[in-house]
Amino acid sequence: MLCPNCNNMLADNVSVCDKCGYIFNNQPSFSQMTYNDPQPLDNQQPIGQQPYNQQSMNQPNTINQNTSANKISVLSIISLILSVLGCTAIVGGILAIIDLVKNDGRKKVLSIISLCVCVIWIVISIILIGSSGKSQSTTKKSSKTTTKTTTSESKNDKDDKEDKDEADEDSEEEVVEIDPETTIFNVGDTFTYDDVSLTFTEFGEYTDYESYDKPDSGKKYVYAEFYVVNNSDDSKSISWGDFEGYADDVNVDEYYGIDLLSLELSPGKYGSGFIAYVIPDDTEMTNFEMEYKYDYWDDKHATFAGSGDGTPVVADNKDIEVSGDSDIEMFTVGETFESEKGISVEYVENGEYTNFDSWSKPKDGYKVIYLTFNFVNNSDDDEYISDWDFECYADNENMDEYYYMDDAGFSLTLSSGRKGSGTVAYEVPENASKITIEYKDNIWSDELVGFEY
Repeated sequence: MLCPNCNNMLADNVSVCDKCGYIFNNQPSFSQMTYNDPQPLDNQQPIGQQPYNQQSMNQPNTINQNTSANKISVLSIISLILSVLGCTAIVGGILAIIDLVKNDGRKKVLSIISLCVCVIWIVISIILIGSSGKSQSTTKKSSKTTTKTTTSESKNDKDDKEDKDEADEDSEEEVVEIDPETTIFNVGDTFTYDDVSLTFTEFGEYTDYESYDKPDSGKKYVYAEFYVVNNSDDSKSISWGDFEGYADDVNVDEYYGIDLLSLELSPGKYGSGFIAYVIPDDTEMTNFEMEYKYDYWDDKHATFAGSGDGTPVVADNKDIEVSGDSDIEMFTVGETFESEKGISVEYVENGEYTNFDSWSKPKDGYKVIYLTFNFVNNSDDDEYISDWDFECYADNENMDEYYYMDDAGFSLTLSSGRKGSGTVAYEVPENASKITIEYKDNIWSDELVGFEY
């Protein structure tokens, strides 16, 4: 018979043309065809007929595969959610690995992201664990900040060297290791964590309030004083917000009519402050406790207990031992500090402020000092500067800011190239031998500079 596609002569009953690959579907044989039958043109196939193509017959069906490849794996979505949560990051990472190993043709982008998030969480955990191990909690329970025992027994007056060695060994610092989670700290005790020490120095009922500020009927105020020492290498902050008060195990409200504890301490500095609460009038002082949250990651607390009958209970000794001044660059009047952020700080003047009224005068034994600065923003961005960027220390003790002086306290937002000025004022002891005002240019770092008064 004759192939209708290429006119190739073929044997009868063949199904495929061996020249052009034309497929016969019940086509009439050569003997049935007449010369009047229309002949298809070269390379033109009749309607409904398809040439035989080995490649097309062997090509796999990719419709389902393409559809699958366009879908995101459900397992990858689950793994990403678990990884982002943090506490289940390990599980999310494992599911991501399983999804990546599966060859189901689905998109794996979320699994890759999940795996990266899991790795980030693992790195963060390692850093935190290492930091925690480095600054392991050491609590010194003593009536002083540091307990030292010096016993020098002279066994042989002829051997001075031997006696000196024994004295040195006996005079080593004695540290009592206790668990702050189970220990109750009383007035005079010191709690130390991460090289920051809290000494519980005073506790009692607070009665020095104005008539308009007296407690409600059936209530009374209690207060506690703490001395805080920063012997670490970093700046540390502590405030009344880190404490919670409990009267007979019931949480009570804070009282704000007192100089509340709020400290930002640079290395080698210390300060003090109060926390106060409103409690039922029939609460026994011994049934009142304060919890200090010293570890926010693991919800760890140190408990300080009330004592006495309301009369102030004061620690026998408030001696403070600090590691010394922080090593920072110092500036005097007339000098200018150029910060890394591009802020120029000119130290203009300082002095003592005396123009106060009877109600705004400093407490006994204190005076008011002030410092004035000029600021220029040489950066390309807007910069915010305020009196909160400054801290005052008198003989390493943090001092309170004084707000009753005209122009004291400031808040500036300077766009690029703009200028401004501001004044800070503080109450300091009259007999202070060294007064330093420290300025922190960047809240995200511990880089400080000092201005001498």
